[in-house]
Amino acid sequence: MDATVQVLKTSLRFPLKSDGRGRLQRVSGDANVEQEILHWLRTQLGEQMYARTKGIGIGKWLHMPAADVAEIAPGEIELGLLQWCRKLKTVKAAATADEPNRTVKLSVRYRPLGYEIEGNMTYNIKLGGRAS
Repeated sequence: MDATVQVLKTSLRFPLKSDGRGRLQRVSGDANVEQEILHWLRTQLGEQMYARTKGIGIGKWLHMPAADVAEIAPGEIELGLLQWCRKLKTVKAAATADEPNRTVKLSVRYRPLGYEIEGNMTYNIKLGGRAS
């Protein structure tokens, strides 16, 4: 197994939890990749001392109209994930707005390095307050 495929194998599960035998739980495969994508989505710019430009910080969108978020989010997500998630070969993001409920549904299709099978995940952003 080459090194690029090896990195997809396992990582620590976050949030950290015990496996009941005193060891930390681990994730592998798609769950490992999806965990990295979620970590990147939830990281605010400047939050990580060693990587000030890592993350998108979905918090910056919380008071914007859902339609605006659905329009700008896919491009930012695609560029950022390809730059920071070294496990990914391709990324295609889409977003749909639900303005009355103030939510945006993100859909991320990805292909990990060393694999020809695509993964797909969705993530709902609940926007705060009323945007005008």
